[in-house]
Amino acid sequence: MKACFKKCFNSLNLFDLYGCRIEFYLNKNFLSKTKFGGFISLALMALALYMLSESILNWYSGSNYQILLSSLSWNYNELLDQNMSFPYYFNEHTYEMYFILAAWLSNGTSLKYEQLQPYFTQSIYYTPKDGPWQKVNFSKCLNQNQDIFLEISPEMDPAYNETSNYSICLDQNTLMGIFSDPKLQTVNITGISYIIDICQNTTENNKSCANEADIIDLMSSLQVQISVPKSIYDFTKSVNPRKRTYDYQYYYLSNNFFKWFSAILKPVILKTDYGLISEDYRTDNVDFNVDNLLQQFDLRAADGRLFQYDFVFGTNMDIYYRKNDKLNTILANFGGTLNLLLMIGGILCKSYNFIMMKHKLINISFRNLEEEAKSQKKKMYYYYL
Repeated sequence: MKACFKKCFNSLNLFDLYGCRIEFYLNKNFLSKTKFGGFISLALMALALYMLSESILNWYSGSNYQILLSSLSWNYNELLDQNMSFPYYFNEHTYEMYFILAAWLSNGTSLKYEQLQPYFTQSIYYTPKDGPWQKVNFSKCLNQNQDIFLEISPEMDPAYNETSNYSICLDQNTLMGIFSDPKLQTVNITGISYIIDICQNTTENNKSCANEADIIDLMSSLQVQISVPKSIYDFTKSVNPRKRTYDYQYYYLSNNFFKWFSAILKPVILKTDYGLISEDYRTDNVDFNVDNLLQQFDLRAADGRLFQYDFVFGTNMDIYYRKNDKLNTILANFGGTLNLLLMIGGILCKSYNFIMMKHKLINISFRNLEEEAKSQKKKMYYYYL
């Protein structure tokens, strides 16, 4: 019993959490260091600082953006319940559509905008948010408006200040979008309609229309071009990833059919995170792409119209979020990288430093033995004297 108690008592030191570390000094230094270890340490520190600076530069330039897509959709009840409206303005900076009606004759010539007026009438109507549709003015397109939309500089287009002989455009800044009216329990959607009719003799045109046979004969050479703005995104570019272009749609007319098309527009919004610690999204661009194109062909009445193309808003929306790294993420990545580099440095240097320490210990041991032998010889010498 006494022996067992003594054995347990002697084993208490195994559980001591506060034991003193036994260390010794070598040449008055706590660590045995080498020039090789110093070189590797400096190289790894320089590499770590370089990688930290690269991370900061990538954050500043947006090279490490994460692209997140959020697709939203609402029904009319949701719009009314939350009283949501989405107003936008169409102009040369946001959405510059244009229309071309031309006849390409078999002899290689063409009839342009003014030359077709005795045969066909082009009209543009606008449906506002609070009233019936109304006829609006249009004119020949300015080349500079299309260049502004496409973000082309004047130096790249020698015809920047000229007007087109073929295309027509709206003359006004147009309010478009979806507007909720909870009081009337309605959702109003604006629209733009491009319409082509056969010329009808009136007092306004001084009854200057061509005869019906010539109009029908010319119709086979007629071509309609709807230039629909379109935005695409190349997210490999950190600066201005959006590129604007046109979707050119071509249609032919028939005296027997009324052709109707409706382009359902969808806003495409690009937001970028400018926050350093927390998220701070700001809108960079708002563009509009065709989400769906509806079409319908009906038998045409004797005095009915030939062609109609509408631009209206749908209830879908795409939002691209460019999420940037945060300061804590950059520091965490730097800490992980630094630990990895230190581990690599430990693999490279510890074995070498341990060998060099053993070499130093051996040299010190032999040097001490030599000094002790010399001391003994001196003592013997003085003893014999």
